[in-house]
Amino acid sequence: MQSHTEKYSIHRIGVGGLCEHKNKILLVKIAYGPSKGKWILPGGLVERKETLSEAVEREMLEETGIQTKAKELLSARHMVTRKNNGEHASDLYLTFRVQYVTGDLQPCEEEVAKAEFIAFNQLATLRVGELVRHVIKQTASKQGPPKTSYQPSSPVKKKLKVFKYELYT
Repeated sequence: MQSHTEKYSIHRIGVGGLCEHKNKILLVKIAYGPSKGKWILPGGLVERKETLSEAVEREMLEETGIQTKAKELLSARHMVTRKNNGEHASDLYLTFRVQYVTGDLQPCEEEVAKAEFIAFNQLATLRVGELVRHVIKQTASKQGPPKTSYQPSSPVKKKLKVFKYELYT
């Protein structure tokens, strides 16, 4: 019989932010790894004790110097990958529309070669990741499901030991 940890997936959850400001979209040029040189949406992995909206807001600030506010969930991508040790892992990536709040571009040099607000008509000339290009094309002008103010009842929160909760509908 499989153990609980063998049966259920190991998860990685990443977030990305689609920030439109003055008819331009905020992108970062990756400075490392297999995607080095590609332009993508700012983002990264969700940390422990962090909600999805907190994670995307933190990542936007860390990678670009721009303070944003998560507004709506635009897309979700899920895939099963094989880790270096041969185990399978569940990889979930969620894209949020984020609102520009304040700040000047200050890219995190360890991760990002450049951070720029780029006009939509310039995207075709850039080396943009396939997934990013698709998400931008499908969602840049659409409204996604907003984060709601629903919270589970206190007994449910206590039973499930809920620390933080967000619902997207």
